[in-house]
Amino acid sequence: MGVLTWAQARFPQQRVFWAVSLGHLVNDIFMSMGPVMLVFISSSGILPMNAAQLGLAVSLRQIAGALSQPLFGGIGDRTGGRWLGAGGVAWVIIVQTLSVLLAFTGSFTLMVVPFIAVGLGSGAFHPVAASHAAEADPDNQARNMSYFFMFGQLGLAIGPVLGGILLQGAAQADDPTASSLMSVYLVGLIGIPLLPYMLGGIPQKAAHAAGQAARTARRAASKLTWREAAAPLLIVSLFVLLRSMAQQGSAAFIPVLLEQRGYDPAAYGFVTGLYWIASGMVGVLWGHWADRFGLRRVLLFAVVVGSPTLILLPATQSLFAAAVVATLSGAILSGTHSLIVVFLQRLIPAGKGFATGIGLGGIFVAGALGSVFYGLLADGPAALSADPVVAAASTGIGLEAAFVVNGLMALASAGLLLLIPSWAYQRQSARPVPAVEPAAAD
Repeated sequence: MGVLTWAQARFPQQRVFWAVSLGHLVNDIFMSMGPVMLVFISSSGILPMNAAQLGLAVSLRQIAGALSQPLFGGIGDRTGGRWLGAGGVAWVIIVQTLSVLLAFTGSFTLMVVPFIAVGLGSGAFHPVAASHAAEADPDNQARNMSYFFMFGQLGLAIGPVLGGILLQGAAQADDPTASSLMSVYLVGLIGIPLLPYMLGGIPQKAAHAAGQAARTARRAASKLTWREAAAPLLIVSLFVLLRSMAQQGSAAFIPVLLEQRGYDPAAYGFVTGLYWIASGMVGVLWGHWADRFGLRRVLLFAVVVGSPTLILLPATQSLFAAAVVATLSGAILSGTHSLIVVFLQRLIPAGKGFATGIGLGGIFVAGALGSVFYGLLADGPAALSADPVVAAASTGIGLEAAFVVNGLMALASAGLLLLIPSWAYQRQSARPVPAVEPAAAD
């Protein structure tokens, strides 16, 4: 197959992998629709918001999902997480629809509370699903994770595009009403066939417990203590903080940047979708290259080459140029999420759900901080003031300059990768592992 052989590129066959991966697709469709819907709600006059408020709403939702992930991951390690996985996706669909309806009350508080609470459903789903995706085929965990993340990135790509198309009709109305967004609400029906499939595919508590001895034996064989892992963990945490603040924060404001230039929801939804679909598709190659050339080399290359795209994006003069640069940014800088999670799964001597919760939680918290930082940097701190006169008078460096700052911050994170000892990147499979296989999950 050229870059990838058939054995390397083929999808895992286990039912549990497909159950959690399709769940990842749907979960992230709804999560990525959120910023596009906020921009529409604000620009259409339903509930006007400034950039700082938009950033705060997105940030708090990401924080809610991020901080809850280690907790839900630990619960999933003990129980298998069947109800956490399926219930998390159902929560995301239902509560996000509620937040859109409450925007028509004209109250930012009433709208933003359920909008933030959506993150809890995503926080419950992600660590459980990622741990089962990795365990579906223990001999190919990096490949499994890259495909699992590809489904999520496809969802992140589809969400803005789908949301932009569905919102386009409402945008043409002189006075959008709750009923004019009916097509947006009906998207939630895709969860009806998915949720029973997830409940049947994710193992019950008894089946999950049957494989616990094998997972414990593999962790013991790694002979990696918390003392050994502490320094690399601290360094990679700082790396994730800088990289994800820049990357995730910038991604959240791509639709804002294009909306300020006069483009309609379909246009900025399409460009945001290109960003995420490039991230998912190229992420599979990053996983393969990391196995071949090493995690550190691939991460370092992606950050050094990808960071300048954040600086170039505000300099683009046309929608086509913005789409090209956004696609490159997604492919190069954002496509390496799975590598960070794989690294932490190797580094932390704990269950995969907990390790995944720490990894994804860190990425999302950093992204959430980036969204707040980005909004305040662009508009100035006073933009959050309840006094509209004070908020309107607030000044920041502007959205385009904020993109440049974020690109430089991402580039600075590359130096941290050079401080992590090379042994911390090694596969656990390189250490002695007992010949014990986990029980079938399905």
